[in-house]
Amino acid sequence: MSNYDIWAACALSADGFAISTGLLEDGPQFSRLTLHRAPGMPEWNYVHFESTLVWLTRLDGWRHGALLAALGIDGDVSFVGQQFASEQIPEAGAGDDEEGRGSMSQIRQLGDELIACGYGSQVYVRDTRDAWTRIADSDDEALGDNAFEAVARNANGEWAACGNTAAAFREPTAAEQAELARIAETGTMPQYLAAKERFETQVAGEIGCLYVRNKRRWTGVDLPGNTYLEDVIVLQDGRFLAAGGGGLIVAGRDPDGFEDFSQPGFAENYHSICLVGGRPHLLGDTVIHVLGKDLQLEEEIALPDELQSPLLIDVADGVLWYFDHKGVAKRRQNAWVITDLPDDVWEEVRHDG
Repeated sequence: MSNYDIWAACALSADGFAISTGLLEDGPQFSRLTLHRAPGMPEWNYVHFESTLVWLTRLDGWRHGALLAALGIDGDVSFVGQQFASEQIPEAGAGDDEEGRGSMSQIRQLGDELIACGYGSQVYVRDTRDAWTRIADSDDEALGDNAFEAVARNANGEWAACGNTAAAFREPTAAEQAELARIAETGTMPQYLAAKERFETQVAGEIGCLYVRNKRRWTGVDLPGNTYLEDVIVLQDGRFLAAGGGGLIVAGRDPDGFEDFSQPGFAENYHSICLVGGRPHLLGDTVIHVLGKDLQLEEEIALPDELQSPLLIDVADGVLWYFDHKGVAKRRQNAWVITDLPDDVWEEVRHDG
């Protein structure tokens, strides 16, 4: 098996999908986008990117005929279809010039708009005029510095963003900064690192986070425990449903009204959520949990034995797709059907620079 993994994916139809393969590492960025049974394309179609793609989302009824939007780690957005177009979210992403606000995580379609989120508490919306507007960042004192992994907006215009909050460290005093400068000038690297670690002591550890935006104001939600959240969606009744590490499930609308729906005794991590026929499906480490309207467990679907490194789940035309870091499967007649991926999917993607 190739060293490459699937890092982004989405379902296109009951028979088609898109996946992005590559390596998540420092250095030149590149990805191979594979489209299977995309309308108007060969059965297997490949597009090379000099970017690390982190999220793919199907576009339904999108203008100019684009089939999907591909989000790069540095805020580049590509529209893929019969025609190809790309653009940059202003100030998004890390970037070589270090002027970006942080790596990007997710992009989703909401009617004629797109929403996206990332690290540095970034949340963006792309309106019908094709203009990107940032509605959240780490400069907002109500948010601080968070790694947002997912974002959602309900029909009432309320937003939810989730992920984890970075560990906090105390700032060295003026005298300590002067001491660090002196050691940097006259001492050794081990001496400097030891002093830096001593002065910049951790005052708060990394914890999960969930924020709700209403009337242009973000408010944090108190979560049970301190585990991270990986995904958030909107339920049919307008509530937000979020899930993540340690089997944590919370749902609600108002920041003070979220309830804990975690399954007793279940400690696997949840990686992804999608609605299938109105029922929430939550992807765990080894199973998919299917919840009823009361958000209680109704069904448990084991993952394929051959694919045990879960990435995400998605639905198209009522068909549930499972995307693993090493493969793809869909649910048919209560059984998994694994797609035989061509060798081209796993071939090395070479950087042209």
